[in-house]
Amino acid sequence: MELLPLKFDVQFYAFGIKKDAVVLEQAISQRILEIAETQEWEIILSEFGLTEL
Repeated sequence: MELLPLKFDVQFYAFGIKKDAVVLEQAISQRILEIAETQEWEIILSEFGLTEL
C-alpha cells in the first residue's frame, strides 16, 4: 500500500477475504494495529487532517 501526497475526502475501505482465512485475517489485523500505534501514523493522519478519527 502507498499513500499518495494528495488530500481526499475521508474514505473507508475493507479487505475481502474468505471466512475460513482466519490466519490471514489475524495477520492483517495485527499489522494494522502495529502501524496505527506508531508516531509515523499520527503524523500521516495529521498531514491529511484526520486526527479526529
